[in-house]
Amino acid sequence: MAEFALLARPEDIFWFVASLVLVVGCFWVAGTLLSGVRFSRMALIGGVFVVGLTYGQWSISEERGEFFTPVLASQDALLFGSASFLLKNTLDLNRVKQAVDGNPDIEYHKIRHPSAADGIMGESPDSRRILFVISEAWGLPRDPNILEKQILSLRNSAHVQGLELNSVYARGATAAGELRELCGLIPSRMNFGKMTSELVGECLPKKLKTLGYRTVAVHGADSGMYRRSRWYPILGFEQMFFKDDMPASESHCYSFPGYCDRNIFPVVRDQLKNDQVFVYWLTLNTHVPYDRRDISQYREELCSVFTGESSNEMLCNYQNLHAQFFDGLANLIKDDALRGVEVVVVGDHAPIFLDGETRERFERERVPVLHFKVK
Repeated sequence: MAEFALLARPEDIFWFVASLVLVVGCFWVAGTLLSGVRFSRMALIGGVFVVGLTYGQWSISEERGEFFTPVLASQDALLFGSASFLLKNTLDLNRVKQAVDGNPDIEYHKIRHPSAADGIMGESPDSRRILFVISEAWGLPRDPNILEKQILSLRNSAHVQGLELNSVYARGATAAGELRELCGLIPSRMNFGKMTSELVGECLPKKLKTLGYRTVAVHGADSGMYRRSRWYPILGFEQMFFKDDMPASESHCYSFPGYCDRNIFPVVRDQLKNDQVFVYWLTLNTHVPYDRRDISQYREELCSVFTGESSNEMLCNYQNLHAQFFDGLANLIKDDALRGVEVVVVGDHAPIFLDGETRERFERERVPVLHFKVK
């Protein structure tokens, strides 16, 4: 994960460096004040030993949900170790709840529940041009009105034929959602740099490639993020468009480093104009923390569906960002050259919010699936 450091948001890098400076400064001050104390080094060693024991106890007790390791539903109460705990918790749940075989020695498990790709396209799709979108943090609301507000522009579009809404089982981070849909697999380790074709088998892009499809992957972030530039070709993508491969844009994301999704629609449109093509698009700027600056036209009325919570900024931003994406999609399919394109949009995982009450507005283990054809 350390290799992501230089790809992080500037403010995150700033606070990380500031924290390091603070820690070093505290040790320097302590060392100066204790320079005349005989046992200062022993005190320092003892302090490190206590910290080590604390961490060890935390690790041992995590399976029982004790000692600052609450269950996932109350992760906001976690006082320290949250990143490593949640990562291990998620990977373990991936193996136990999603995999056909829960053997911990297997790195990529066959999924137990059907993916959106399996349910819609099967072994041989009917359409010659396919747009398959994994929408970052697109969750399944318990209140269907929330979802309907997001996709209203598609509901009202004269260019949409046979719009269907369903849901699929989903857990884990974004990369896990990608492997679920593209390969029917769920990872038990974050080890994408060592992925091989033997480990993942024949994924959807590779299958489509053998059927004569041109396979294209689009993502607005840096190609080094999760080393996608390395393992996308293993999955079967013959052409990739990352941030560095696209025309320069003045609109960089604030929620996550890269180009905003609203600026990537032209790239997607150009690729879909080719005959017999599979375009895979992993969206970006609906990523937590759902930054308001990534919203081109903020609409307060989109928040009205959250009764009594119109002041919840993250929730309103989340709603606006997803509505903005589907508005852009509705505008994209107005192009006559895209008639006949089959469109699938599926979430990668449930949205992340800091408070449990907001998280409970969404299903924790299911994400929505939207499917239609352009007419």
